[in-house]
Amino acid sequence: MAVIFVVRNVPWYDQCSDPSAPGDRWSLVREADGCEARRPQGAVHLSREACASLQCTPGLRSSLEGARIDILVLLAGIYLLATGAWALRWHRLLSLAGADIPFLTAWRLTLQGMAGSVFLPGSIGGDALRVAFALGKGASPVVVVATVLLDRGVGLVTLAAVASVFAFACSGADAGPVAWILASFPVAFGLALLVARSPQVARLKQPTWGWWMRLVRPVFDYITSKGAPRALFQGALASTVLSLVNLLAIRGIVFALGVSPTEERWIYVGAAMAFIIEAIPALPGGWGTADAAFVVFLARAGLPPSTALAVSLLYRMLNYVSALVGAALYVAHGRRHAEERGAREVTRVEVSRASVGASR
Repeated sequence: MAVIFVVRNVPWYDQCSDPSAPGDRWSLVREADGCEARRPQGAVHLSREACASLQCTPGLRSSLEGARIDILVLLAGIYLLATGAWALRWHRLLSLAGADIPFLTAWRLTLQGMAGSVFLPGSIGGDALRVAFALGKGASPVVVVATVLLDRGVGLVTLAAVASVFAFACSGADAGPVAWILASFPVAFGLALLVARSPQVARLKQPTWGWWMRLVRPVFDYITSKGAPRALFQGALASTVLSLVNLLAIRGIVFALGVSPTEERWIYVGAAMAFIIEAIPALPGGWGTADAAFVVFLARAGLPPSTALAVSLLYRMLNYVSALVGAALYVAHGRRHAEERGAREVTRVEVSRASVGASR
């Protein structure tokens, strides 16, 4: 349904009308010496002057063609570096798991997980990769599962918090109900932590919790452990940096497209809502769901549907650049691992032959 919504509401070509008949709209294909108006009566070639006099809403094609490549390249580099903050968030949460995983290894796993999540919905591929690697290093299964769930939770909370701060900075107390809802996320998360760590909850017997509470038992055990506040605080700091970069990347893409929003706060609030919806494991790589969310929410910022979709696609491009780096690291690491395994096998055979020769 999300894909159908995007296809039906976002035109590929500019949609234009003559000022004398604004209700009559048709597609416009821009050319070097003018444009081609594809009216119901048939296609008509117009001069540059005639094209300039038309009232047009940009299509996806013209929106993408007008993007500034230099800004997009800069954003791609910043976004790639910001994945280090994502890795640091999980690395700090994982500090209680009892596994010695260096930060650079966590960063490599994060990038590799981004490559896997291109084909799986809701970043499931990245979560599975990180869990499997941590378990292979002897980490506690309960803690590893909790870190993956909390990694998502902390990311959601900081994203909502940063978006609401931007919204209130732009519009003050009149930022709107969605901004207030987003602002409530960190408050609710903090209260939930206080309640979970309270002595009253700690005295409750597990059988009285019910099946629903046992589903979140790993998270509960994690947040009630001794080192949890420090790990969560450090993870939240790293996550705040990541959320800042993500939201500013969206604003940078809007700037690169040469568009001026009418409601600045909705750039940040709308992007946050789109990211939250994208995390729902519905379609592979978030295709359709995230795009539809960007079209709906950025429309409140005054962006045409085609421009909003261009923002979504270009942000996806930033993600794919980092995913390509992750895929390259995966191949390189696998090749090096295979070479090391082969070298160990050769050494084992040589030692075995030497032992046989010595016994003779």
